[in-house]
Amino acid sequence: MDTTSVNHLFTKLYEGINAASEALSVPAGELWRIYVTQAFVNGVTSAVICAVLSIGCYYLIKIAQNQVTRLEKEKEAGRGCADHEGIILGIVFSVIGAVALAIGALCSCVDAIKYLYNPEYYALERILAHL
Repeated sequence: MDTTSVNHLFTKLYEGINAASEALSVPAGELWRIYVTQAFVNGVTSAVICAVLSIGCYYLIKIAQNQVTRLEKEKEAGRGCADHEGIILGIVFSVIGAVALAIGALCSCVDAIKYLYNPEYYALERILAHL
């Protein structure tokens, strides 16, 4: 990228920031601060969602473990497989739920890291989206 292209890009960015600040009746510096703060808030929100989903995943894994223990005790008692269908369904649905929550937690964690590590990038991205 040559110097002319970079200067043109910065000129467009400057014009975009000024146009957005005029449209919102907010000074350009204040608009930048608002967007950076919003990116930070998005990161914190994603971190909280990641924590909640992780806790849910943990409890579903614990439920599955308890169901497995219960199934082993019932097998030792000599009950047939037909008596265990509810326990087996509990294990299957707990594991499926735990996997779904783990995937959601991972995605939220990645978003949290991105927003918290570099909120200026996401502020710039939002400003450029308005051009």
